[in-house]
Amino acid sequence: MAYVKQVHVVGHSFIRHLESFCISNEIWNLDCDADKLYIKLNKFLNNGNNISNISRLDTYVQQNYEVEGAEMPDMVFMEMGTNDINSYMGRHPHNTTLQDILRSQELAHTLLGLVDRVKAAGAGTVMVGAALPRLAGGKYGAARYLGEDATDDDWER
Repeated sequence: MAYVKQVHVVGHSFIRHLESFCISNEIWNLDCDADKLYIKLNKFLNNGNNISNISRLDTYVQQNYEVEGAEMPDMVFMEMGTNDINSYMGRHPHNTTLQDILRSQELAHTLLGLVDRVKAAGAGTVMVGAALPRLAGGKYGAARYLGEDATDDDWER
């Protein structure tokens, strides 16, 4: 039997919603070939708490990857939501100040430190992603800057 690569997707609400969507649409293993790739969605700490912020992601890394005998996946994808990032930054998502710039540098160093730790524990590849900003009406990313009077043509740009 061929080797099956192991992928851990770690995160909070986005991962929970992704899992719920997949279950309700009968999508298993993110529709990847299970003979080649096994995907495990991780959204809880060992004590049952959600991985709801960056400090809990740190705890997840300690509990699951930095323990003796941990079985390391080939790839770890750490997904951060904008609410997680904004909570870490201690700010409203639309404000930008010098303090925000300094905190964003601290955030980058914190995330890179987590990546280094997971790599040192034995993961082959570590990726960090961030869910796009979400606003009422289903507007994501740059679309959040479109006014309420935006038309379909505005979305096509």
